[in-house]
Amino acid sequence: QSPMFDQDVFTNLRKVIKLLEKHDLEEIEIEQGDTALRVRRAGAAPVVSLQSPGVLPAAPAAGAAPSATAEKPKGGSGDGMRVVSPFVGTFYRASAPSEPAFVQEGDVVEKGQTLCIVEAMKLMNEIEAPVSGRIEAILVENEAAVEYGQEIFVISPR
Repeated sequence: QSPMFDQDVFTNLRKVIKLLEKHDLEEIEIEQGDTALRVRRAGAAPVVSLQSPGVLPAAPAAGAAPSATAEKPKGGSGDGMRVVSPFVGTFYRASAPSEPAFVQEGDVVEKGQTLCIVEAMKLMNEIEAPVSGRIEAILVENEAAVEYGQEIFVISPR
């Protein structure tokens, strides 16, 4: 099984984070083609948000920036879209233990709104709603481990 990213991606991401800290910046955004990388400080720890258009590929190309995607349900009840994790990590419903959850079941969300954070390799990655709609289900418990491609939310698009 090939790794999701090559080592150069993480080396470059570490350089961006060091640049942010060295110059005491609150946020850096880098765009290349259709992919955007935003790193911002949330307290002491940087938060990384990766966005890329289109559907999450089964095996991302080296250097590709993943994003959460919505998929048709693979079975079961309901006709909502399934939001899947773009990588392996730890699922957090809020930005900090003392903060409220980003979303609750029943909430109406807009495309691009933060749904949760998945911590991967000590980086906090915001997962954004790939479609506008209502949160029908949150499929993962707070602080649970998630796998690449694991369903984490069900959204009924509007």
